[in-house]
Amino acid sequence: MSTKECILKSSFDLFLRDGIGESSANEAIKFSGVTKGCFYHHFSGKEELISEVINKYICPFFEKPVERLKQKINEDRNLSNPREKLWFCYSLSPDFNEFGDLYSGIENLNMRNFFFLVYECMKRYPYLSDLRCRCSRE
Repeated sequence: MSTKECILKSSFDLFLRDGIGESSANEAIKFSGVTKGCFYHHFSGKEELISEVINKYICPFFEKPVERLKQKINEDRNLSNPREKLWFCYSLSPDFNEFGDLYSGIENLNMRNFFFLVYECMKRYPYLSDLRCRCSRE
């Protein structure tokens, strides 16, 4: 794993534990175990780090249900009863294990922390809400 990947993964873990608002660039540097020079070689600052963490760890989690929905619609356009529809929507949520090594070794990863982080990201970056809405309408 490259140094940049290590910084991204450990920062994602830090954000899961403490949230984005409570985590500084210096904490990400310390948590990653790199020097400031190394960190700033890969990222211009905390905002770029957050953006790359979102793209690497959060977006893929929400792309998988959209893929599944498109596949299900192509296979079976008749989800006949409410119970079947509800179960189908529930079954769209992926499990972290489905992503291979992407989420492996992240100590603070669980659904609660993940969705709190997503909520915080959507409050901080409204374009994420718009992106989610566009994906759900496709």
